[in-house]
Parts: sequence; C-alpha cells; structure tokens
Amino acid sequence: YFSCYNVEMKSAFLTPTEDKLFAELDTVAGRFTDIEEDLIKYSGAYFSEPELKSKVMDVKKNYKKMVTGKAIQLLYKKEMR
Repeated sequence: YFSCYNVEMKSAFLTPTEDKLFAELDTVAGRFTDIEEDLIKYSGAYFSEPELKSKVMDVKKNYKKMVTGKAIQLLYKKEMR
C-alpha cells in the first residue's frame, strides 16, 4: 500500500475523491499502533487496530461504489453510441 499510494500514485492517477479516501487511509495507517499504553497516554494521536480496520472497510466500501458507478457510466455511454 505505502509504495503504491505514497510513492508511485499519490494524486497523479486518482480523482479528487479517490485521493481523499486514500489520504484518509494513509493518515490512519501511518498513525496506527498496537501499543495500548500509547493509545491511552497519547489519546487522539494514534489509531487502534479496530479503528484501522474500520477505515479500511470504509474506504473499500466507498471505492467499490465509485468503481461500480464508473463502470455503469461507461457501459451507458457505450450503449448510447
């Protein structure tokens, strides 16, 4: 994920909405810790495993909707020709 999004893609190939989704995921993934003490001591600075999993599922769900929507638009345009 890191090398694909942060190094290679970033916003060069993404729509603004896709970039926003992946940027949010990047923030949560980059601030993930499984150290309970850090989660308590620095509340709000780090994300837990359930929070990371939730963000991954949220991005997956929203991205799937976007891709499905794009596919339907492309099929519709093709049929209209």
